[in-house]
Amino acid sequence: MYSNKEIKNVLKFTFSSFSSYVGELFIFILLMMWLKPFISHMAIIVSSIIARMCSACYCYFFNSRLIFGTKNASMTKYNCLIVIQMLLGALCIFCLAHIILIKETYIKMFVDTILFVISYYIQKNYIFHE
Repeated sequence: MYSNKEIKNVLKFTFSSFSSYVGELFIFILLMMWLKPFISHMAIIVSSIIARMCSACYCYFFNSRLIFGTKNASMTKYNCLIVIQMLLGALCIFCLAHIILIKETYIKMFVDTILFVISYYIQKNYIFHE
C-alpha cells in the first residue's frame, strides 16, 4: 500500500496544484481586464501565457522544496514537462470536444485531472527525485 509520507506528498501536491490553479485564474482575469482595452485580439493569448508562467514558477518552487524536498531539481526538465503538458492538454481538449461534443470546460476538467496524476509521477520520479 502507500506510506504515510506518500499520502502526505500527494495531498501537498494536490494543494499546490489547486492553489496554483486559483492563482493562475486570478492572474488571468486581472490581466484580461487590464490588457483587453489595449490589445483586445491578443489579450487572451498574452494573459494565458503570463498567468501560466507565474503558476509554473509557483509550482516549481513549492513542489521542489516543500513536497519533494530537493533544491537540486532541474528547472529545464520541469519547463519541458509544463510545455508538453500544455500542448498535450490543448490537443486532447480540442480533439475530444470535436469527437464527443461536450462543453470544453468539462473536457478540460477531465483532461487536467489525468494530466495531474501523470504530472505527479513524472515530477516525483524524474524531476525532483534524489
